[in-house]
Amino acid sequence: MVFCGKPSDACEGCRTRRIKCDRKIPSCTQCINKSIECTGYRNQLDLSFRNETKKVVQKFEKTQRKLNQKTAKSRSPELIKQSRQSTMIWVPPSLDQPVQDAAVCHFLTAYAPGSHFDYLAEIYTKVPATTPFLASTSAAAMANLSRERKEPEILKRARTFYAQALEQTTSALQSNDATLDSTLISVLILSLFETVAQDSCISSDGWNTHIFGALALLKMRGPRQFETALGRKLYIHVSNNIRVTCAQRAKPLPLDFIELDIMAMPYMDYSSPILRTWPIVDDFIELQIMLRDKEASDPAERLRIAMKVEDACFELSNTLQPPWTYEIVDAEETPNEAFRFFAHRYSSHLIARLWNSIRMIRLFVNEVIVEGTAVKPDASQAERNAWLLIRSVAAQTAQNMAMDILASVPQFIRTPLQDPSKRLSATIAGGFIWPISAVGGSKLVSIDTRWYATESLHIIGREARLPQATTIAEMLETGQDPMQWLHMFHLA
Repeated sequence: MVFCGKPSDACEGCRTRRIKCDRKIPSCTQCINKSIECTGYRNQLDLSFRNETKKVVQKFEKTQRKLNQKTAKSRSPELIKQSRQSTMIWVPPSLDQPVQDAAVCHFLTAYAPGSHFDYLAEIYTKVPATTPFLASTSAAAMANLSRERKEPEILKRARTFYAQALEQTTSALQSNDATLDSTLISVLILSLFETVAQDSCISSDGWNTHIFGALALLKMRGPRQFETALGRKLYIHVSNNIRVTCAQRAKPLPLDFIELDIMAMPYMDYSSPILRTWPIVDDFIELQIMLRDKEASDPAERLRIAMKVEDACFELSNTLQPPWTYEIVDAEETPNEAFRFFAHRYSSHLIARLWNSIRMIRLFVNEVIVEGTAVKPDASQAERNAWLLIRSVAAQTAQNMAMDILASVPQFIRTPLQDPSKRLSATIAGGFIWPISAVGGSKLVSIDTRWYATESLHIIGREARLPQATTIAEMLETGQDPMQWLHMFHLA
């Protein structure tokens, strides 16, 4: 079986003329208006799966019919309309087909679309088989399927493809293929493999190696990479990874990357909410570096940068426009799974992820502000009152950020579990691990707030089959700090 991308099921006449087909029975409106015979519509199943036995196709069609019938009976028209943004996944049963093909098909249709790798399905069939792209995709896809099915044998085969991809990538870097989009994508997928293939014993070493390898490729690609939409998208993808990794490791941005960022400026849309977070993260990196060595940094300067980051986050939060906004669910509609009966509603998990990223930064910096505004013994009463006010506002802001992060949990993590026939999507649930963990590890929130956060992590670990989330929850419950590698899940 070979994944062929999503084909058009329009009639031949509409496909030839490249116009929209309404696929009405017995003839589409376009053909009626043209007074021509409508040839009928293609079966997408036949076009999406090649070289399958009749038995396999029949089994797939039967399962799909049952799924569609169940969905039609149980969902309202509005829910059916929103089904494309569902937080749940359907993992196909063990079909009589090569495991690699099943894994890749599932990966491209169920995992990639809701992740930072949403461009994979579009380019999968366009990349030559000689590039490392196919081997790296197979490695990540099979590691993902191994996790979904809890079959360690599949992971062993995935590691074989991983080794093959590493070898092919090394060869590509020594040839003219080094600057191809597919080579850069291969390196990014290898970093994804490092996350997906991890069990409860987590290390970020492999991830960091691939991310900074991707930076070397950005430098080799030069300014021409910004001339295409995919090139710019890949640059944004790598840039996000580098910035967050540096923030997590409390390391300065590499000079090569800063130079590339300046080179990219004329090509980027800095009105994008994602790109608007970059200056905030850059300042946050500076703060993290100072916090790592408090004895060598000035407390007043740390406080100044923390307040600067908080002000920038506040300004960004108050200027985001639809569709990058959310709703507060009315009290009578709030699900029982919500913490303190408070919940948000988002149009997409990606929008929730952006908001939670901002809130997580605000939670961290307001903890720094609280710590940095301890009243000095020799302070006057006026100074004492001013510091106490700043400290009180910062503590309340941190608690509000924690509440807002948890308010996104019902829609994407807890409420979907009401459908026992499906599981949580690891793609979506993985993006909530870091912000929920930030709440669970905060010293400024209540015990019940931390409990709800760790319980949500346990749910993610169990229902999305992400054992790392369970490990993180257990670390938080025993007072350990898991923050050194949480960024891997947020970015994967």
